[in-house]
Amino acid sequence: MTRRVTLAAVVAALAVAAGCGDGASPAPTTPPTTGSTPAASASGSPSPPPSPSEPAPNARFQVERGKVVAGPRRVDVPLGGQVVIEAVTDRTDELHVHGYDKEIELEPGRPGRLTFKADIAGVFEVELHSGVKLCDLRVR
Repeated sequence: MTRRVTLAAVVAALAVAAGCGDGASPAPTTPPTTGSTPAASASGSPSPPPSPSEPAPNARFQVERGKVVAGPRRVDVPLGGQVVIEAVTDRTDELHVHGYDKEIELEPGRPGRLTFKADIAGVFEVELHSGVKLCDLRVR
């Protein structure tokens, strides 16, 4: 019997605590919007934001119909620095960095991210295997 009374008292205390408040409306379960929405991919779903532990890209590229529609022509990175290149294409392709022989597969509408240490000085072409040149990577 004592266990039932104790359990009932705990449940009652929780119910009272849940009902108590300062009279303000309850906190929203979703974060408020700021008027902007994440960029949608080709499939219409928003692309996930990078996690806080991921470094920001040195350059972002958008390629449509075989042409670069957004992104810098040259990316400068200090020797020993980190290179982070992000690209979104409307076709399946591969992003390739000459001289470093780094590459990643790209799927239509999905951001692809290539990250590596800039440990070789020089100027290197960054291109898609389809032949589209994204930029020159200058490491010094």
